Amino acid sequence: MDITGRVMKGFVWVDPARCDARAFKRWLVMAEAYVGKLPAK
Repeated sequence: MDITGRVMKGFVWVDPARCDARAFKRWLVMAEAYVGKLPAK
């Protein structure tokens, strides 16, 4: 994804028109599980 003129690595865009509330919740659960395993900065 490129918003600021620089590529944002690891950024995922979920198209709201193609993602209902249930699917969005699954995305959030998956993202939280991944982020929860990362070391603290």
